[in-house]
Amino acid sequence: MSTDNGLGLSKDFYFARRITRSDVPKKSLVLALEAYWESLRRGRPMPSRADIDPVKIRVDLLPLLFLLDVVRGDEGLDYLYRLVGTANADLVGRDPMGKLMSEVMGTEERRFLMETFDQTVQEMGGDLLVG
Repeated sequence: MSTDNGLGLSKDFYFARRITRSDVPKKSLVLALEAYWESLRRGRPMPSRADIDPVKIRVDLLPLLFLLDVVRGDEGLDYLYRLVGTANADLVGRDPMGKLMSEVMGTEERRFLMETFDQTVQEMGGDLLVG
C-alpha cells in the first residue's frame, strides 16, 4: 500500500467508488450494519441521533462505525466526529473523535470525504463505498 500521504491511506482511497447492496458479499458485516440502520429508520430517510445507541450495536460492528454530526456554517457543511470505531481510527492513523473533519484531515482526504458526506446528507441516505 502506498502511504505517501502521511495518513497510511493508499492512493486508491481517493478513488473509492459507490457500490450497490448486491455487490456486498452475503456474509459481510456491512449487511448486518445495514440491517441495524434500517431497523432504526422506521420509514424515515435517516434515523435521528437519539435513535442510535452505541451500547445496543453489535460488538463486532462497532470497530467499523463512525457517527458524525452535521455542522452547518457560513462556509458550508463540516462534520464533527462523535464516535469513531477502531478500524476507522486505524485506517487514518489517529482517532478524530470530538474533532471537526476540517481540523483532522488533509486537503485531498477532506475533499474526498466531504464530497461523499455532503452527498449522503443531500440524499439523506447511507453510502456503500469500496476502494
